[in-house]
Amino acid sequence: MAKVKLNSLEKEVLDNAAGLNENLTLTVYDKHESYLYRSRILDVNFNKGFVVIDEASIETPDAKPISKGESLEVFFEFKGFRYLFHSTVLEHTRFKINNRGIYALKISLPLTLKDGERREYFRVSLPMKPQVLIKFNIIKKDTKKPVLSPIIESQSEIFEAVMFDISGGGFALKDKEGSKILLRELEKGDIINATFKLKIKFDEMELNSVVRSKHKYKNSDIMIWGLQFLAANKNINLKKHRNKIMRYVIERQRELMSLS
Repeated sequence: MAKVKLNSLEKEVLDNAAGLNENLTLTVYDKHESYLYRSRILDVNFNKGFVVIDEASIETPDAKPISKGESLEVFFEFKGFRYLFHSTVLEHTRFKINNRGIYALKISLPLTLKDGERREYFRVSLPMKPQVLIKFNIIKKDTKKPVLSPIIESQSEIFEAVMFDISGGGFALKDKEGSKILLRELEKGDIINATFKLKIKFDEMELNSVVRSKHKYKNSDIMIWGLQFLAANKNINLKKHRNKIMRYVIERQRELMSLS
């Protein structure tokens, strides 16, 4: 079996989760139905490409026992982060734990771990200090020209905000504290051309992004806007920038895990 392409942090997470026998929630999708199961991770073999989990207990009424070849969505939590991956049941097996043999399932090792909350690229929060500032113009949906400055005629308005979190697929932003330019007019479907540096030593990135969501952060009055990077034909350097972002995400995730 070919070796998978998990990065070093993902391997570390799976290995530690197995060592602690972390609980798993399994979901099997069948046409328009979904069935939930409970299990726990017992062992992981990166060389042979499989994960051993406890035989799954049924949580959804009328669900059938999981069989060989079944496709699974696997969810678990570790050190405050939520992870999700897709897998396939390779075989039923026996596993020794605490000197006794138990029934178990051998499932395929995932290619990557996704964000368990958003089911996409893994997302990390940004540090409070120093803040990552974003400068951008706003192009309202169904228009082609940026919002103009109310002060300087024929010049595009330059907005500034604080990056709240980031992933390989996009980022979220919030108002800069004390800013006189509020982002209340930013709505779903609007496009911005954001320029920012994730770290002082990094080159500046410029990425065109579309607003996908707008919500208040938890129970506060802080408004958060979620944005998705546009496709490569609208972002010339998307691949190069995304690679740098993914490396930053791994580094930041390690940092956050060390604090938990």
